[in-house]
Amino acid sequence: MDFVGLVDENYNRYGLKQIGNKLRVSAMPYLYDIAEGNVTGHEAVHRYGYNGATAGGSYETLWSGSSLMPYLTSGEKLQISGGANDAGTLLASGTGTIGSTTTILEDTTADFVAAGVAQGDIVLLTPPVNYCAGFRRYGIVKAITTTQLTVCRTFDTAPYGLDYRVVTPASTGASVVKLSGLNFDFEPICEHVILNGATDVETTKEFYRVHTIIKIRCYTIA
Repeated sequence: MDFVGLVDENYNRYGLKQIGNKLRVSAMPYLYDIAEGNVTGHEAVHRYGYNGATAGGSYETLWSGSSLMPYLTSGEKLQISGGANDAGTLLASGTGTIGSTTTILEDTTADFVAAGVAQGDIVLLTPPVNYCAGFRRYGIVKAITTTQLTVCRTFDTAPYGLDYRVVTPASTGASVVKLSGLNFDFEPICEHVILNGATDVETTKEFYRVHTIIKIRCYTIA
């Protein structure tokens, strides 16, 4: 009997989504489906910027300058710094072990109590190689035992086998920021940077474009 079916680009068979043997279809525009998270391999990216010089009837680049945004000519490691009060302290680091879930980081070789981890500290997980907007690789600590940290913001995946860092605020400002952008091959990348006041901190990844920098841990909110 002949077989009629669908295969992906690697010739692996896959089925069509269905409910009660009825094919699932979407009446929503394709880009809306992406924004809703319904299209595998695609993520909505939020870009932020401000330009106070924008006048009615004219176009301006969405950033603080009133000119075209200057771009790097190649991928580079970046130097990140903040104000004197923007600093975080690394308390612990390691690799998640069996027992980790989307709300629990477990490391059987760690002693989080002795390291001084407290409620409100932040757990940073290693992002995927091509980090997209939909991945959530950080959580705020709400409970501590010797080898486990429970977070109140769930991870997108159980951190078993993933490297982690636990950071506490070192002052009253931002302690961690997240850079999102592209590498030289125009692949999405992201990195969590622990700030060190006005002292530069070098990224480990090489950025060709940066479209968003956000604070993901602040000690106080003005």
